Amino acid sequence: MENYLLPQRLAFLRKEKGLSQYELAKALGFSRGQIANYEQGSRRPDPATLQRLADYFNVSVDYLLGRNNVIADALNVAELKAVYSVNQMVKIPVLGVIRAGIPIFAQQNIIGWEDIPADEVKDGEYFYLQVTGDSMIDAHIFPGSRVLIQRQEYVANGQIAVVLVGGTEATLKRVKWADGKVILYVANKDYEPQIYDAAEVKILGRAVKAVTTLD
Repeated sequence: MENYLLPQRLAFLRKEKGLSQYELAKALGFSRGQIANYEQGSRRPDPATLQRLADYFNVSVDYLLGRNNVIADALNVAELKAVYSVNQMVKIPVLGVIRAGIPIFAQQNIIGWEDIPADEVKDGEYFYLQVTGDSMIDAHIFPGSRVLIQRQEYVANGQIAVVLVGGTEATLKRVKWADGKVILYVANKDYEPQIYDAAEVKILGRAVKAVTTLD
């Protein structure tokens, strides 16, 4: 059976270029709904359209479809991110520090890879964040833990998320929205919550689970 990865790979390549679905559609002469359908997997492009997408991102059609992980040298960041199956397992990147202005899956952010069952990450883009601080220890997230993150731009009140504040480094906190503000709660009695204007905070993803390493 074909390992059809077009939805994930198209979305990843688009985001790495900093494009919205509308902007990509406009560049290629498509409708935004067409791009959305491709990324959702509800519609498959015809061969001519596939080739146009591949040419635009400077990748092969085989790469877009998930037949291999070979990609143009100019997009080596995407090559690092490429997801591949190994006995129903996939590899996803482990990120160390995430800084403003650097694409999230840039090579300098990736410190390793983790195998995880494919079924656990089939519904979106995922990465692990390696925790360095102690601000979430009461949530059983300790220094050295690796937290599985689903990449998304919004989380509900009370969810733990990776957030970028004030254009510096990303941090892991519990999020609450209130009257145009964002309150970032820690899980450590030694620290106080932090309050920011919503415009200062960028959500990078939602925490799914934490894995504590013993080494």
